[in-house]
Amino acid sequence: MIPFEDKQSTLVLINEAIASGARKGKACDALDISLRTCQRWEKECSADRRKGATKRVLRKLSVEEQQEIVDVSCSEQFKDLTPHEIVPILAEQGRYIASESSFYRVLRASELVNHRGNSKPQSLRAKPPELKATGPNQVWSWDITWLKSDVFGMFYYCYMIKDIWKKNIVGWEIHEYESVDIASDMFKRLKTKYNVKGVRLHSKCQHRSIFSGFHRFKFSAFVFHNYSKSIIPTLRRSFIRYESPFKLKICA
Repeated sequence: MIPFEDKQSTLVLINEAIASGARKGKACDALDISLRTCQRWEKECSADRRKGATKRVLRKLSVEEQQEIVDVSCSEQFKDLTPHEIVPILAEQGRYIASESSFYRVLRASELVNHRGNSKPQSLRAKPPELKATGPNQVWSWDITWLKSDVFGMFYYCYMIKDIWKKNIVGWEIHEYESVDIASDMFKRLKTKYNVKGVRLHSKCQHRSIFSGFHRFKFSAFVFHNYSKSIIPTLRRSFIRYESPFKLKICA
């Protein structure tokens, strides 16, 4: 890229040649540049026209105007208002300092874009990490499925556990009612059968009656029992899709 100083010196030489009676095109040919290049150099208003380069903005806010924005925003009248509210109020008073985006830009540069107002600031809630299985017996998913019986309105309850990595059923039992004790005993037998340690147990039935009312106390004991058996219960979403036991069909 030709430096800006070289362009200026070239234009000075061309102007001197034109003042001496030479034609502009001939002067450009003598300096080995085209007439179109000379015309483009004359119209350039900055040293570097590349994207992201430092440019001279004609309508840029002066230092005094930027300081006025800061003073107005921090004044007693507008200290609890956002620029979205400040600019319309100033417009109603017949006063215009800058646009709303310019207010935000100046305040952001001064590190003044914080929570403004008497309301409680919004808290950032981090998304819990997803469970990721890289092998078998790392993450299990369990649920309770209602099975229709011969009596209308009565159901059997199928307790099912599936390994989300191998996509196979680890264990299942059918009972006449839902109970934390049944689920705890089932997990205990499966832990001994597969000799697992530190397996994550993803629950998909936390909304059922098994965890409501008095059963919440039993569920606390159920969680403590699983931790003692190196089974870590969790209500987080698992990493692998289609981990629900409902995806596997049971043929009775």
